[in-house]
Amino acid sequence: MITILRNIFLNHWERKLISLLLAVVIWLVVNHSLTTTRTLDNVSVRLINIPTGMTVEGLQPNGMLSKKISITLQGNKTYLAELTPNDFEIVLDAMDKSGVWQAPISRKNLMSLNPDIDLIKTIKRVVIQRMPVEFTRLVTEKIPVIVTSPIGEGPRDYQFLDVWPYHLSLTVSGPEEMI
Repeated sequence: MITILRNIFLNHWERKLISLLLAVVIWLVVNHSLTTTRTLDNVSVRLINIPTGMTVEGLQPNGMLSKKISITLQGNKTYLAELTPNDFEIVLDAMDKSGVWQAPISRKNLMSLNPDIDLIKTIKRVVIQRMPVEFTRLVTEKIPVIVTSPIGEGPRDYQFLDVWPYHLSLTVSGPEEMI
C-alpha cells in the first residue's frame, strides 16, 4: 500500500508539481478576471465647489442632494457582489458651472465611504450616465412674523400679561423659485 502511494506521488514528481502550479495560476487569473454588471439604487450625490451665489434645489447643508440616483457599474464579480449603496457616494465638482449642467459620472466621481473597499480595484467602468444639475440663484429673505394676542381665556388661576416680542423676523436662504 505504501509503495503504491509512493509511486503515485514520486513518479514524475516534477511534472505533477508544474501541473499543480499551473492549475493554481489559471484558477487565480480566471477568478479575478470575471466581470459583471450591477445596478445599485439610492446612491448619494454630493456637490462640491458650488459657485458663490448659486444653489441647487434639494441641496442639504452638508452638500448632499436630497435626490438619490441609480448607477450601473461594471467590474470584478467578487467585489461587486459585496458592494452596497452605503459603501460609496458620487462626488460632483461644480466649479465654474452655471445654468443646467449635465454632470458626467465616471469612476473618478466615486468616493469610497468604506475603508475596506478599494473602488479603483473593484470597478472597471461606470456605464455612461449623466445627471442633470440645475443651478439657481441663492436668495436670502427676511420674513416678518407677527405675534398676536391669544383668543379666549387663560387657564384658571393664571393671568395673561402680554406678548413679547411683538414683531419677529426670520431669515431664510434657498433657491430663488422656492423663496
